[in-house]
Amino acid sequence: MIADGAVICNACAGAYNWSNGLRVGQETLMNVLLTGGAGYIGSHVLRALQAAGHTCIVFDNLSNGHAAAVGTATFVRGDIDDRAALQSVMREHGIDTVIHFAAFIEAGESMTAPVKYFENNTASALNLLEAMRAEGVGRL
Repeated sequence: MIADGAVICNACAGAYNWSNGLRVGQETLMNVLLTGGAGYIGSHVLRALQAAGHTCIVFDNLSNGHAAAVGTATFVRGDIDDRAALQSVMREHGIDTVIHFAAFIEAGESMTAPVKYFENNTASALNLLEAMRAEGVGRL
């Protein structure tokens, strides 16, 4: 939702203003893991989060993303089907929340390679959720 030029996120346990990093009554800056953060949408969200003062870690296998799109953020090359790597990143960087963009999106290809899409977009996403649960990361 956009209000007064600021993006307000109601999913962050209360009204949260991404433009200044403040929640009513307290300052909230987070360590954010962006899966697929080197892709088009992920890299734009990354810039907005950094502008708001958040610490961002990008986890991407670069199958459709570009390392250059990550800029100054910490970049970890990996795949969301690798639970150990996900847990290691979450633990090492004290991740508070995950924003998940690591998915295949080509509709035509999904019809010719449905298993590829199921494995990445469903099974690997469940793997991400399991890694989050194991590391106590409760925000997605």
